[in-house]
Amino acid sequence: MSKRYILLTIVALIMMVSACAQNPATTEEKSPELITDMSGLNGIWQPIPPATAWREYRDDGTFCIAGTRDNLETAPFVTGEYWFEGSVLYFKEVSAEPEWECGGEIIGQYEVQVLESGEIKFVKVEDKCSERAMMLPSGKYRKVEE
Repeated sequence: MSKRYILLTIVALIMMVSACAQNPATTEEKSPELITDMSGLNGIWQPIPPATAWREYRDDGTFCIAGTRDNLETAPFVTGEYWFEGSVLYFKEVSAEPEWECGGEIIGQYEVQVLESGEIKFVKVEDKCSERAMMLPSGKYRKVEE
């Protein structure tokens, strides 16, 4: 084989490999919008199945969770405190019926993502309460009242 043929073959192989290695045109992925303060979370949030618990976040930094909207004020099964540090939401349950492992000192940390539909979902940052860490991120919520 001639040196010229070998050289052309090598050049052709290099061109083919470099063409395959180029990244295809991609669409830029947009970061989700986050709720980062109480004003964005305040209000009553309706669960979207598989979520089942209604949630109310108040501007005084308290929240309650109940099985129905009507029970938020009269018979919540969880009450607690919440606050933001940067983009992270912190939860601390004050009371729960029935008692569960999250009560008291176990603080959960979550990001609150706003979906294109306007619904929200909670994304775990850190949470040592296995019940809350399993339930909270599994659902989405729609705001129904400020």
